[in-house]
Formats: sequence, structure tokens, C-alpha cells
Amino acid sequence: MRAPWRDLPSYYGPWSSAYSFFWRLQKANIWDEILKHGAIGPDWEQVMVDATIVRSINMERAQRG
Repeated sequence: MRAPWRDLPSYYGPWSSAYSFFWRLQKANIWDEILKHGAIGPDWEQVMVDATIVRSINMERAQRG
């Protein structure tokens, strides 16, 4: 799934600035380093759960009965 940069929410600033930042990270191979560290198993010291996902799962279960 792809989304145009122009659809980036305004609180991130101009889409062109966000794109430039992303592209600089890409050219410097920083994304490769980020993804390498993200692929390491979690240590579970900090866990974040998005409440909107939890809420929609609970609502879906309630609707099924």
C-alpha cells in the first residue's frame, strides 16, 4: 500500500521537507541500520500498544457475540 507524500498530515510540516529528510536517510543507508536493529528480538522492557487497534478488536468481538 502506498500513499502520496502530499497526504502527510500537516503537523509533520511541509511534505517536501519530510520527503527530503526521508530521502537523505535513504541515500546514507541509515534505513538499513534502523531495520537491522528493529529485526533484533524485543527485550520487552518497553512495549507500546496502539489503543485504536485494541478498541477495534474489542468492538469486533462484541459484535460477534
